[in-house]
Amino acid sequence: MEERRTEDAEMVSLMAQALLSDLFDYFRMDSGINPIILFEHLCCVLAQRREETGTTIYNKADWNPVERYTSLMEHFYFMPLSRQVKLDSSTFLDRPELLRRLLETTDGVLGLVSDNDQDEQLVPLLFDFLETILQSRHSEVVNTPFATAREIVRLIYPQEGDLLLSEILDPAFGSGAFLIAAQEHLKKKRMLSLTRIRGFERDEHLRNCVLLLSYLYNDFGYTVELADGGSPTQIERGRFDLILTNPPFRTQPLRDREMLGDNDTLPVSTKDTHRAFIQRTLLGLAPGGRCALIVPDSFLTHTSSDAIRVRRWIVEEFQCMGIVKLPSYTFYPQATINASVLLVQRPAHDQTATEKERMFFFGVELDGKSNDTRRQPVPQNDFDELRNIWNEQDQEALWREWREEARTQNVHGMDVPIQWSHPHFWFGSLEDIRRSDYSLLPEQYQPVQLLDGPVQAPEEILEELRKLGQEILELTEQLAEEQYGW
Repeated sequence: MEERRTEDAEMVSLMAQALLSDLFDYFRMDSGINPIILFEHLCCVLAQRREETGTTIYNKADWNPVERYTSLMEHFYFMPLSRQVKLDSSTFLDRPELLRRLLETTDGVLGLVSDNDQDEQLVPLLFDFLETILQSRHSEVVNTPFATAREIVRLIYPQEGDLLLSEILDPAFGSGAFLIAAQEHLKKKRMLSLTRIRGFERDEHLRNCVLLLSYLYNDFGYTVELADGGSPTQIERGRFDLILTNPPFRTQPLRDREMLGDNDTLPVSTKDTHRAFIQRTLLGLAPGGRCALIVPDSFLTHTSSDAIRVRRWIVEEFQCMGIVKLPSYTFYPQATINASVLLVQRPAHDQTATEKERMFFFGVELDGKSNDTRRQPVPQNDFDELRNIWNEQDQEALWREWREEARTQNVHGMDVPIQWSHPHFWFGSLEDIRRSDYSLLPEQYQPVQLLDGPVQAPEEILEELRKLGQEILELTEQLAEEQYGW
């Protein structure tokens, strides 16, 4: 029965995606308008249609798309959301055929999703559509995929009963993946709370989009506040219980800190915007607060003095819960990036950073999709294994297992077991990390991976290569003869 429901949900998703894709393709045929505006208007119509009852508009033979659209938009401006989302309702009035397709698409999508869990089906569909639109734009910003944000939220979010009165922040929310994933998690776990969700983003259209998506999860006792955080982003210190963010990876020097208004006294003085952003983010944590921070691997190994000191500050002043290496195609087709998730907790009021012997590393090879340009669904999702061993008790037992094994050194000179039976996770001693300028790159501390099967003899490999080369030569000669008569 569960398998049948999954298949039905996948079919509904594919059909809805086809409707949205057709609308987007038609829009792009003749439009110089930013496509994200189409998404804003689509969500406005969906929000209003969700409040209505009665037959769908495309069953009527004489309906006028301009009149119907105008009526819907007029009613939208009476909704509470209209105080935060400001749209120009006249944008598409000169394109009645686009409006007709827009209205038919909204009714088609609403007709596919079930009434019982309409928002839980609708929001992921819309977010997939938003990702498609953002990928079509030329931008240096790389947004977090919704599927990845979901996994990170499930991993770091406290258990039920914790943080009932909490402040959540994404100081660079972009497409809003973390904010929407947090709301989805709250609702699925039935965590009735007075949670306040905040986010900063300079792009007004993206703020509108995320507010509209949030509205579809708006019946669960939390508030959403999105704003322009300024440049540099101003994060209130010591306030937030949970921070989830994927800050821009660009490392631009702050040539004029006074002009940019960056007058904060940071723990580590730096002229690099990315390293300054990381510090401001972690300073925003309340005592006991947690943070999931996506960083490029270059930050984890950079040898500049300020990068080393920032990493040292993180390791020595915070509880480093772990570092998760992401698949290199996580952000494809936006970009192919070597990145990891830094999972950190600020000590509570009555604590200091507990002295730990270890750092926990986990390498995600597959995240439910193939790690290549196709990104096709696959049955393996290494995040499942990560969640199973995430708690402190399991890691303590695994750390003892790690230390009790016979020792050797890997190619980076790190102390590792000679044999280690867990290929996806391992540890690094704090002693080795300090000795290595606080390098936090997971691969640097990875143990030697032994092959399970027998190793093929070198002469056998050479013989196979020789035969393969001969076959290639014969095929090349055959092709030349057929095509050119050589």
